[in-house]
Amino acid sequence: MVTFHRFGSGVVRRSALLTACLLLSLPGCSGKEPAPEDADGPGGTPGSGGNTSGAGGAAPGNGGTTGNGGTTPGGLPCVTYADDFGPKVLQPVCGNCHGVRDGLPDFGTPAAARASCSLIGDVVRRGIMPPDGSGYVLSPDQRTLVANWVALACPETAAAAAGKCGGAMPGNGGTTSTGGAPATGNAPSVTGSVVIDRAEWDPGDESLRIEGTASDAQATLNAEFTGRTEPVANDQGRFREEFTGVVVRPPAVTITASSGATATAAVVAK
Repeated sequence: MVTFHRFGSGVVRRSALLTACLLLSLPGCSGKEPAPEDADGPGGTPGSGGNTSGAGGAAPGNGGTTGNGGTTPGGLPCVTYADDFGPKVLQPVCGNCHGVRDGLPDFGTPAAARASCSLIGDVVRRGIMPPDGSGYVLSPDQRTLVANWVALACPETAAAAAGKCGGAMPGNGGTTSTGGAPATGNAPSVTGSVVIDRAEWDPGDESLRIEGTASDAQATLNAEFTGRTEPVANDQGRFREEFTGVVVRPPAVTITASSGATATAAVVAK
């Protein structure tokens, strides 16, 4: 007999031997891949027309530059709720349903959006949101904006993202460099994997049931859906949970492990 735990409604260098000292240019900012410092990395080789990447990184591909007239040293673009996500994504697209229609999470405040940060990133990346038939779409630039914002943990302001960013978003004819690799040892460490085998919403008893596996049998797991964050019991690498008080079917559920592994699955109605 399968036992479900029940919860109420609360919630990634190449080294080269140099025979002479070379003066390399400052790193270019791809806007997508983290470059931790402004100094050139040892061993970086400029791409054709491009700039070297950050410390220890590989060279960006042919002629990559950021838009708005030049390159900006630093890591990810400083995308914030106040200046970017709110006015450029939420207001023109997401806010037409979220915060207006009953049962959908309201991202009208920075705190509410941040509470669903990873969920927002996953459903946008997977194309689940906006849903087909809604009449709304996100442009490639808007999707990139969301991805960069989520990578910074959804900060409200640039001050909240201090030390994490400093690049510029591509725009006004600029292109994002390709072929560069992030510096080793600077990407967040992710260990193992999470797989969601079942994500089912029962309208009869207003519950959400999830089942799956985690490769790390000791990892702490959490589920995120429609603004709620709930603990998930890790039973030697397997999990089965039932959450009550889920009045409206969530579009998706995300399981996050303390090891850094995540998985997102669309929720189906029973």
